[in-house]
Amino acid sequence: MRNMAAVLKFIYVMSLFLSLFHVATSYGGGSRGCKYDKDCPNYLCHPPKVGVCFSNKCYCSN
Repeated sequence: MRNMAAVLKFIYVMSLFLSLFHVATSYGGGSRGCKYDKDCPNYLCHPPKVGVCFSNKCYCSN
């Protein structure tokens, strides 16, 4: 019974982590619409990368 509880806790934690990861990536740089580079916020990118617009989507680039 203790093993089953540990497995269920692991599944719960993994599903929570994956759902938070999905939310973070869906609102991240690659999914934002843009027309110009200035439309892409730099705070979504890890330094030294900056937000750039390519094919109407924001991406992080050097």
